[in-house]
Amino acid sequence: QFDLDWWKGVRAEYEAEGELDLFYQEFQNQIRPGNPTFSHSLLQSYEDYKIERDGTVLVKASAEEDYVPVDCYLGVDSSTRESERADWCVLMPIGVDSAGRIFQLPFVRERFGKDIHRIVSAIFELHKRFRFKVVGVEAVQAQVYIAGELRRQMQERRAYFGIKELTSNRGKDDKIYSLQPRFGSKKLFLHPTESEHLRHELINFPRARHDDC
Repeated sequence: QFDLDWWKGVRAEYEAEGELDLFYQEFQNQIRPGNPTFSHSLLQSYEDYKIERDGTVLVKASAEEDYVPVDCYLGVDSSTRESERADWCVLMPIGVDSAGRIFQLPFVRERFGKDIHRIVSAIFELHKRFRFKVVGVEAVQAQVYIAGELRRQMQERRAYFGIKELTSNRGKDDKIYSLQPRFGSKKLFLHPTESEHLRHELINFPRARHDDC
């Protein structure tokens, strides 16, 4: 009914008043009872990133800041179920600067099913782009095979990075809740254009259908 300029203008007015959640409720039909753990106003994005010719990844946190170098890491959350309702396999890269700020980078979200080789190939393709220092893989179920296949193929592909097999006594909900203070202290930033699925999962947590990102 209204054009995009009107929509952006109204959104900006609500954002200026710190009421983005009310805007999404009134104009986007996104109604969430109570106070969400992750509000729209909490989930800030960074300005941009670029990759230099030598492979250095640089991130620009805001329009006022210069580009700074980041070290890149990858988290692997696999799912080997093969139904249309199965969880997604998510390969989530992040960049970390010298101040400990974390920047979400463009990620892979696909249903690879039981095809471990496709998952491993996707990881190496991301590594070509971001040159990970470490890839974190949970030491459970099929992910154990992913870690083993990554080690095996490093020699063939002549691509090397550390592999960290992750174990934890904490549940997934606890891990997700722990992101909230990072956003609140402006230590965690989403990609400006490639964070739609991650943002949706956070805004609708813990009621989101998926929490893979």
